[in-house]
Amino acid sequence: MSKNINQLSTLDNILRKFSYFLFFIFTFFPFISFIDLGTDMQPYGLVIALILFFSFRNITFSSVQLYLLLIFFFSIFIFLGSGINFASSRSLFNYMQLFFVSFVGYQILKTERINFEFFLKLTIIIWFLVGLIQTFVNKAFLTFLVRDPRILGETRGVVSLAAEPTFYGVVLLFFMLFLFHTNYKYKESFIFICVLGIIFFAKSSMVFLFLIIMILLYFLTHLSFKSILYMIALLIITPFFITEFMQETRIAYLITEFLNSPSSLLIKDFSITDRLFHVVFSLKGSYDNYMLPNGFLSWEIYKSGQIEKYTAVGIISTDYVNHHARAMGGRIMSGYGSAFFELGIVAVLIPISLISLYYSLYKNNLKKFFFFSLLVNAIMFSGISIGFSMFAFYFGFLIYLIHKKQYLASQHSE
Repeated sequence: MSKNINQLSTLDNILRKFSYFLFFIFTFFPFISFIDLGTDMQPYGLVIALILFFSFRNITFSSVQLYLLLIFFFSIFIFLGSGINFASSRSLFNYMQLFFVSFVGYQILKTERINFEFFLKLTIIIWFLVGLIQTFVNKAFLTFLVRDPRILGETRGVVSLAAEPTFYGVVLLFFMLFLFHTNYKYKESFIFICVLGIIFFAKSSMVFLFLIIMILLYFLTHLSFKSILYMIALLIITPFFITEFMQETRIAYLITEFLNSPSSLLIKDFSITDRLFHVVFSLKGSYDNYMLPNGFLSWEIYKSGQIEKYTAVGIISTDYVNHHARAMGGRIMSGYGSAFFELGIVAVLIPISLISLYYSLYKNNLKKFFFFSLLVNAIMFSGISIGFSMFAFYFGFLIYLIHKKQYLASQHSE
């Protein structure tokens, strides 16, 4: 009898560890697709998180987890009031993922059954190597694993295991964020690998801008005479390096256009214009509605009205309205912008949650606190979805680091 119980217990441990591993894979490879569900990011990690959520016993919630749970419950009411269709369902899944992936990620990390350091390093190597092979050997290598890979021209970056070069760059950027919070062996080497991947493989102008912002924020939050000199050197050397050694890339084109005529860049590059409008109009839409929820299905109507209004007075070029670069449909290309537009003032709980986590981690190191608070909250106004699985997991990771810090402090006090 006891032997059978032991065998069942062993089998349960194996299955549980396997499910944890699957959760990690689908969270850190969110674009891998088995069935065409009509979206770039796949919900497999969320499905496993929902299953695992009910397997944990003696569940307690931290204040941040309660905030994210509140956002999820609030989004259900918005979903029911907006009308049920594919577009509104995707918005609901974003807020669902934000809570469940973060919570389950924390619970799994806390068990210590998965060696996260090994998994993170292996994952970085895989993303990097696929990008390397696509850059120098075959641009379509392993892209069959992704639902709709946007393999662009020769001067644009590769996708690795993402849907487009910008998403690839965002994934590498989040790997860097995870590493920044750790003391892992060879940490600097893996950060360097991510930087190489962003600049030479993904070649995403948006993520490259994030790198520059990251470096500038680091210097600003660690202000000294030396850091001011570094900032000046960075601002001088970077444009020269890009225009000299990466002449055929979109990054070089944008830098050249900006240096020649900063005011005309938005007129010439409608892709940048569109991304900017998504941020501005989503926040304006929230303000115009007195920070009350706009719901999940009103974005395209509101944005079209704003474009028509500002085109009529000559602020927006008529060429933009029908340009192919303009993103159509009901998706908002801004993480925080979409949250504020859809949920209203309730969305402020997301940046507040991040800031509170950073404070718990770095209240004795305010330079780090301000660096992370400014950096991550700034980049989440970009086109990174609020339901991006690695962003959701990042919350759980930070909560785990706080838990570990408190545990070590209690052990030391004893």
